[in-house]
Amino acid sequence: MKKLICILTVIFSFTARANMQTLYDSVFTETVFRTIDNQEIQLSQFAGKVVVFDFWETWCGPCIHGFKSLTKAIKKFPDDFVVIAVNSLKGDTEEVARKFVNENDYDFIFVYSDGVFEKLNGTGIPFKVFFDPEGKYITHSTGLTLFPTEYSKLKKIIKRNRLKSLNSKRSLK
Repeated sequence: MKKLICILTVIFSFTARANMQTLYDSVFTETVFRTIDNQEIQLSQFAGKVVVFDFWETWCGPCIHGFKSLTKAIKKFPDDFVVIAVNSLKGDTEEVARKFVNENDYDFIFVYSDGVFEKLNGTGIPFKVFFDPEGKYITHSTGLTLFPTEYSKLKKIIKRNRLKSLNSKRSLK
């Protein structure tokens, strides 16, 4: 009986992961995001780079704290990493988000959620979703991780996917 429960747990885990990956891949590849400057962007524009979509709001202390790790990763890997900061607009207005962005100097692309958070069944922020240089889902995380740990995780994700990045850049030429 214990073996059966273990087998069913493993099967359920793989099925849940596959369903999550399918959901994330389809939502992010089909969505055209609107920047705070009313430009349109899509995941496909960042081929060759690891991309993180970081859902945040101005009032969320852990979200803002997480920007420190993301900023350090961009400085360390400027050719391999992009941050798309997605304001979920649950507690912020577009004006509040725009003011925050204009008053702070982050090297992120700031966009509005426009319902994406809900499509992903998002339950809390900060909520990060990572994609490899080919635009495929890698992983996601919810909640605060302290700076050294978060930065260490970011470095591992970027370095692990760097080879894909280099291969993608070569194939785009």
